[in-house]
Amino acid sequence: MQLTVVAEIDGRVLLVDLDGSDELSTLTAIVEAETGIPAAAQRLTLGSRTLQPDQTLGAQGLAEGDLLMLSLAPTGRAPAPSQNPSSLRAFLRPDGSAEDPGALLRMLASNPHALSQLPPELARAVRDSDIPAFQDEMRRLTAERVRADEEEARFARMAAEDPFNPEVQARLEEAIRQKNVAENFEAAMEYNPEAFGNVTMLYVLMQVNGVALKTFVDSGAQVTIMSQSCAERCGLLRLMDTRFQGTAVGVGSAKILGRIHMAPLLAGGHHLPISIAILDNLGQDFIFGLDNLRRHQVRNW
Repeated sequence: MQLTVVAEIDGRVLLVDLDGSDELSTLTAIVEAETGIPAAAQRLTLGSRTLQPDQTLGAQGLAEGDLLMLSLAPTGRAPAPSQNPSSLRAFLRPDGSAEDPGALLRMLASNPHALSQLPPELARAVRDSDIPAFQDEMRRLTAERVRADEEEARFARMAAEDPFNPEVQARLEEAIRQKNVAENFEAAMEYNPEAFGNVTMLYVLMQVNGVALKTFVDSGAQVTIMSQSCAERCGLLRLMDTRFQGTAVGVGSAKILGRIHMAPLLAGGHHLPISIAILDNLGQDFIFGLDNLRRHQVRNW
């Protein structure tokens, strides 16, 4: 995957090709070779999140075209300028605004994926070619990072003075939690990558009481359900037994108005009698649930 690294100290832009399984140390070594900034003095951030040195790039959620900001760690020192002619320079002032904002705007606007990684206000300024707004937002983001660095330094001093301070313990607990989450994510990426794929919903064309319906087949729904408006369209409301009222609870909840004990259904050339619960407010017209899937032993129609 290709990553874009923008150095805040002098505005240079680097394009780096790496694999998701690479450690962060591989990226920092490349950045050090290009910029002269020692790896230990680098602070790489994706949005507002600082990358961690003990995790792979993939485990930290990096993807093709991501935009990383390079700044100095609180203890870092400014390096000598790189002489690499392939580095694009768009110098930044100490307050974070660009010396040549037009060039930086054009560079960001030419990379749609990098643009999508920017904070909303900064991305809007780039899309609108609004240099004053871009400069103001760059100054604001830089001020935020300075405050974050100062807070990190304050925490480090507090931890050194009293490791058992409740605030220190809470921060350490959160850091451990975040590390566990990152390790769990990395393990899932390696051993269960299917979990991150897109799930395609299964829709089947069926007829209920002679009315054609685009039906959502859902084995996670315990019963087959239909919206009140769809039941009216299918001419089934006259058969609704209101003694079977209640509340359907799942991801959300909805009022069950009653039940159709038997309605004719046609699917894949098969004529089936089905029971349907009628709901007051349903996001789908008709959901074919597990009750009828099992009752009619649906496999391949």
